[in-house]
Amino acid sequence: MRATERVADQKAPIAHTGHRVTRADLDELRPWVESRLTEKFPHKASFAIFGWLVGCMTQNDMLFVRAGSGIALVQLHKSFLSKFPWCETVFVLAKQGFVADASGIFQNIYDWAERERCTHLVIDEKHCDVERADIAMEIGSPKRVPTSVVFFPLHHAQDTTDV
Repeated sequence: MRATERVADQKAPIAHTGHRVTRADLDELRPWVESRLTEKFPHKASFAIFGWLVGCMTQNDMLFVRAGSGIALVQLHKSFLSKFPWCETVFVLAKQGFVADASGIFQNIYDWAERERCTHLVIDEKHCDVERADIAMEIGSPKRVPTSVVFFPLHHAQDTTDV
């Protein structure tokens, strides 16, 4: 078999529109991301949020990804007693009017979760701009998804005590 025939037999890699967030991406999106995150987390200062996001870019247990007009941060959770990890979205933001464009980010999240051998993908709907139906269209039918996709809003008790 010739080399050209071997190449033709191989499946083409799936093209995704997303990529890991770089410092240039973060600088470009900084005003929008900071305003959205300070709106969602008013107890945090914008400069603290930006410093935290810069640190997230280099973490191996986090996926900080950009696709089209969307940006997402996903964290990997490992327990000493568990055989496999699980992951959770910290936030998934889409620019106003571009939510459908940003839904493609979930293909990147799903692929990363599979590579990390996660058992669950937990999506916090309170901090996710993409609708359930759009997420389901991106990651496929339940037959295609070997991991569990769990949707739940997080209801945290308000902490009124000063520490």
